[in-house]
Amino acid sequence: MASNDDLRELLKAALADRYSIDEEIGSGGMATVYSAHDLKHDRQVAVKVLRPELAKAVGPDRFLNEVRVTAGLHHPHILALHDSGEADGFLYYVMPFVEGESLREMLDREGRLPVSVGMEILSEIADALAYAHDRGIVHRDIKPDNVLMSGSHALLADLGISKAVCETSGSHQLTTVGVVMGTPHYMAPEQATAEPDIDHRADIYALGVLAYEILTGRRVFEERSSQQVLSAHVIQEPTPILEHRPELPPGLAQLVMRCLEKSPSARCQSAEEFVHELRLVSRGELSTHPGKTELGRSPGARLRRTGGAALAVLVLVAGGVGLYQELASDGDLLQRRIAVLPFENLSAVEDEYFSEGVTRDINTRISKIGDFIVIAHGSARQAKATGRGYREMAEQLGVQYLVDGSVSRAGDRMLITASLIDPETDEQLWTNDYDRELSTEHIFSVRADVAQQVAGALDVALSPAQEAELAARPTENLEAYQEYLLGVFHWEKRTPEAFEVSIRHFERAVELDSGYALAYAGLADVYLIRPWFSADHSNREGLMLADSMARKALDLDPDLAQPHATLGLAYEWQLQWDAAEAEFRRSIDLDPEYATARHWYGLLLARLGRHAEAETQARLSLGLDPLSPIINQDLGYVLALAGEREEALRQKERTVQLYPDFPTTILGLALTYLEDGRYEDGREKLSQWANLTVNDPNIALELVDLSARYANTGVSQHPPSLQVEEVFPPYSIPGIHLLLGQPDLALDYLERGFEDGAFGIISMVLDPRLDELRSNPRFTALVERTGILP
Repeated sequence: MASNDDLRELLKAALADRYSIDEEIGSGGMATVYSAHDLKHDRQVAVKVLRPELAKAVGPDRFLNEVRVTAGLHHPHILALHDSGEADGFLYYVMPFVEGESLREMLDREGRLPVSVGMEILSEIADALAYAHDRGIVHRDIKPDNVLMSGSHALLADLGISKAVCETSGSHQLTTVGVVMGTPHYMAPEQATAEPDIDHRADIYALGVLAYEILTGRRVFEERSSQQVLSAHVIQEPTPILEHRPELPPGLAQLVMRCLEKSPSARCQSAEEFVHELRLVSRGELSTHPGKTELGRSPGARLRRTGGAALAVLVLVAGGVGLYQELASDGDLLQRRIAVLPFENLSAVEDEYFSEGVTRDINTRISKIGDFIVIAHGSARQAKATGRGYREMAEQLGVQYLVDGSVSRAGDRMLITASLIDPETDEQLWTNDYDRELSTEHIFSVRADVAQQVAGALDVALSPAQEAELAARPTENLEAYQEYLLGVFHWEKRTPEAFEVSIRHFERAVELDSGYALAYAGLADVYLIRPWFSADHSNREGLMLADSMARKALDLDPDLAQPHATLGLAYEWQLQWDAAEAEFRRSIDLDPEYATARHWYGLLLARLGRHAEAETQARLSLGLDPLSPIINQDLGYVLALAGEREEALRQKERTVQLYPDFPTTILGLALTYLEDGRYEDGREKLSQWANLTVNDPNIALELVDLSARYANTGVSQHPPSLQVEEVFPPYSIPGIHLLLGQPDLALDYLERGFEDGAFGIISMVLDPRLDELRSNPRFTALVERTGILP
């Protein structure tokens, strides 16, 4: 067997083009950790390398696939994974290099910690676990060595890596190479006895062990051998914590001991519950065991409480490229999450488009720096519309910094005020006023300067290439620029009337500047989407126009992410699956933070039956645009296609609760209720939808009575007053015909859709609500035309 020095030299050679390996800084049962220098990004990192025998047993493909999922976890108290890969037989992953010490070193030096310090550390670790558990990730190896102290804050390391090794290799192989999944002193009884169905409550037990040690300075069981320790966890009761530290608050003592129960069902049932009870203890509101908590483990409940669920998988990579290539950062990504709030329009109401455009431009410029994750403009707009304070908006969006400001213009002058804000304190970290002549030169120089100043305020040095990209001007024509802003402003309203206005403005922009790539990209999006909202326009014509405009945009600027995503959707609707995926992937490569590309790519993957990848991309897009109604809605659709019917229903209900004025999701939820025979619930939601969209709600409400009558009698009812294709949007029509007992009409509609460019119909033939058509030869023929196996 090679020595540690030999392995280090082999590793240095294997990674020489990416990392300069320095000294060994840690070693454990699974891996060795080295300090290293990231050559590409000029920064210090930590490279963790699996033991060679373990790497051989696991294999690179399966391990790295699993690591990509766990690498998507991003939370203020989870140590990020920057990169992972395989090189000359080494399996490795790369993390930030944290200045400081581990919790183990702190405990070895100080013994038990002050109660307030210990509670703060435990709260941060538990909050990180709650975040991970909501995503199905169990740590399996909670211990002081895996908690790094950055200043006074805790960072949980190696989250999910044990799971990746365990689930991608198999217990026999792990036993063969001598790896124990977990550390004996912190292993739950079910881990010690190698039970097959270990869940998140094993981490709750380990959290209790960790709390016991933090608060008393000693481990729960001090037996010398590993086997003795494991046996004690299974059969021996721990000494009550108050015997070691009588001054502990009784509620805290009871909470720790409850986590140490042998039976998982007797412990805290979630890390979120643990955090909640810690807060009650800190406020003096919990002196005895409170009984069963009502806090659940629903990811949706967590989303509503903290806005944190939307951060789910911000650096996951689809398709095997290095994790760091997706969202490069300088340090912990979550320390650099920013939202640019809509700048207040201080001019006339009709100038709102201009302030919106300036905001969107600044948003885009900051995201180009690459050291920040910038929340999509739509979500920032939703947050500001709530009228909440900075702290509440930041929590809702999951960001650490906000940019806010105002725009006014009069005649040929404009005044733009911008500030970088710490939402915890409302402190302005940087602010400036720009009183400039109204010209493209000054508009684009202002947005570049704001981005540069934000970077400077957060200690990010820009390279010459970054500065050049910030200074780029998409057009020199002021009128064309304003027409483009008006086009985007109306496009985002997503109504048939607004689409027509949007097209006129985009067309005017390219008339004024034939080289304006973004304006062509805007036209491509409108042409592609417009038929979905209006039956007055041909799907096939829309596809043709969208394809033409997107290609024109790319001829002018091949590095625009937006038209690549548009082409991807156009290819998808023409059943060209490989071409569609290639365009979506290209769009994401060009702009990893383009939420729309990830959203559309997730839907494609769902339709192709690649459900795990689809949900990952759906949650990625949600992380970048957490308050988007359509992305929230389509997560429910992705879950439905994966057969997760109950979770899909919950997601639809959450979306309607969050966006009570969003017709698409309200109608979808109403139809789901009707399919389930919940007619009163269906009536309520259908009324809500009809009041938003239909001139005569009574026509829409007939659907409830007719579908109930059909369900009870099996007799189809379709009176002349219920003109389905005139009242309801296209995506709902096949399902409505089935509710009315009219499969032939449903099939007629689907077949017409295929003849008219297959616009959106491909998703319908995969929709679980059409399952009753699966045995129909006409339906089978449609499925075969898609090229997707049923």
